[in-house]
Amino acid sequence: MILSHLARFPFETSLEEGLRLDHLILAEVGQCAQALISPADDAQAYEPVDLEGMQLVSIGNGIIEPITAAMYELFLDEGDDLDSWFADVVEIGSAPLLHRILVALDAISVSGLKQGPWARDKLETVIIPALSTLCPDLDIRMGSKL
Repeated sequence: MILSHLARFPFETSLEEGLRLDHLILAEVGQCAQALISPADDAQAYEPVDLEGMQLVSIGNGIIEPITAAMYELFLDEGDDLDSWFADVVEIGSAPLLHRILVALDAISVSGLKQGPWARDKLETVIIPALSTLCPDLDIRMGSKL
């Protein structure tokens, strides 16, 4: 959970020019197959979705995980410059990671912000097809309880 909070801040390594560690943290922590919420949070306060045996936070709950909130902020701030990051996360092939991205992009797409159409396009052309390939029986509907 600490790394989720750290990932909210853009930072690079001096070992390789342009290597964003916050992007790596988001992709790595986002693969966790369990909901990443504080034990102090009421476990009954969110409705989990069973995604191929993994318990994740549903779209209907909104953004309640710090890692998903960090993704949301990254997408708002740098969305147009993240095509290679999106390609990388699709290549990783992690359903939990793609589901968290789906939750963050869905929140942006219905927010009324100027990035809304961009988020909707990323959902429809990148994230939903990739998640559907990994979980073919999953019924993905924006604004649903997935």
